[in-house]
Amino acid sequence: MKFLLDSNPIIYYLNQQLPPAGRAFVDQLTIVGAAYSVMTRLEVLGFRMLPDQRSRTERLLELFTELPIDDLDIDTAISLRSTLKIKAMDALIASTALNHNLPLITHNSRDFQAIAGLTLIDPFQPSPI
Repeated sequence: MKFLLDSNPIIYYLNQQLPPAGRAFVDQLTIVGAAYSVMTRLEVLGFRMLPDQRSRTERLLELFTELPIDDLDIDTAISLRSTLKIKAMDALIASTALNHNLPLITHNSRDFQAIAGLTLIDPFQPSPI
């Protein structure tokens, strides 16, 4: 796997809110390999949805690898939260990206931009794979 998906690209993709290049980028991720944090699954599926929406979301998530949160991720998230103003969910997602040495695909770059060593890719302005 080469990338970590944040929650918002998945949501934008499902709601057809990504521009064509961003949609094509996410489509390519199913081929080149991408993952998401278990925290992303919590964020994406944690909303009230109609059964067909839930099924569609689960089918999309199945195309990627789910990464669990381990002790190293928790320790890294604690370090991030103790030095930066960052939400717990975002800290756990960022720590997963850092500890797996994966660029994070997110449209919320301001939530993550202060994190040293974290590479960000905006799905609204994706770079070629």
